[in-house]
Amino acid sequence: VIGGATPAAISGTTGQFGTSLNVDGTATMDGLTVDGGATSPTHSLIGSRAGTLVSIDNQSASTSYGLRLNIASVSASSYPLWVESDDKNRFVVKGNGDISFYEDTGTTAKFFWDASAESLGIGTSSPAMELDVRNDGASGVAEIGVRGGTNGAGVVQISGHGTTYGSTSFDLIQNSGAAYVLQRANLPLIFGTNGSPKMTLTSGGDLLVGQTTNAETGTGIGLVPDGTSHIYSGGTDALMLGRGGSDGDILSFNRSGTTVGSIG
Repeated sequence: VIGGATPAAISGTTGQFGTSLNVDGTATMDGLTVDGGATSPTHSLIGSRAGTLVSIDNQSASTSYGLRLNIASVSASSYPLWVESDDKNRFVVKGNGDISFYEDTGTTAKFFWDASAESLGIGTSSPAMELDVRNDGASGVAEIGVRGGTNGAGVVQISGHGTTYGSTSFDLIQNSGAAYVLQRANLPLIFGTNGSPKMTLTSGGDLLVGQTTNAETGTGIGLVPDGTSHIYSGGTDALMLGRGGSDGDILSFNRSGTTVGSIG
């Protein structure tokens, strides 16, 4: 209603309302610009209806576009996009591209994308690597789960130096039949502690303890698939055998399934 008690139509290219415009029904516009004015109010668009407050519905079947937001950022630490519910932080995008998802209290970002480092943090807003999963509480346990279907498998594949997933990767696999630690590449599988290798499974199947190559006169243990295993000591007992509980053989010698000697 403009200037009277009955509805009226407006035609033209530009309209200006100094205070407010109330629309009882539906307003159809080709474009809408909301200007907060010189006083820079905190909220330029407010919905106060119970239920759906602000709804954007693109019903055109001829476009692939939905909602696009392009918000100017005055600095890397500004907040061009900030989503809250019940006055609690839920989702924040900073001017530098960092994205934060908050836990239930809305006080701490627990799912964080560091745009400049291209890193994702779960349980931390300071990821130290591409994927950093933490539970830093005093009794916190950080867990990562991989689960397959009833007739499938849970698989983790790790690929280094440009190798291909599934053909030359290192895999951890569990299915209904077994669990596998699998080096698919023609490379050794090395186990270590305190920063150095301690046991090596070679690509040929040799299991070596205390050495990285199968050397019969090298200190360590070599268990070889063809049976020519060895134990070598540089100056102490190479092998100690013992038996407790009852008298009997301590060491038996066998040839083709027949005992040919023993020490007891």
